[in-house]
Amino acid sequence: MRHGMSAKETDRWTRKRSQGRLRFVFLEGVLLFGGLFLALWVATMWFSVSEEYFERVFFSQPVRLIGVVALAGAMWGVLMWEFFEYRFRRTPKDSAKDHG
Repeated sequence: MRHGMSAKETDRWTRKRSQGRLRFVFLEGVLLFGGLFLALWVATMWFSVSEEYFERVFFSQPVRLIGVVALAGAMWGVLMWEFFEYRFRRTPKDSAKDHG
């Protein structure tokens, strides 16, 4: 199994990495992963439960729901950052093109 990154992946990760961990976790984790998770959860609930139950669950505690989704997204973002960093560190220096 290949653990390192290709030259294209290395270039992409180098650009994202230069923007910082916090930005990556917020954009990729909280907004992208958390937003998609929330949208899928709402769609699933909308079509699978009664309207009264959906409204009771979704509208009774929206701050808690958004907080849980944001926390899950942040955890996913940190996990992905560490995974990409691991792969980046395992990339042989001679196979990656000069980045600076």
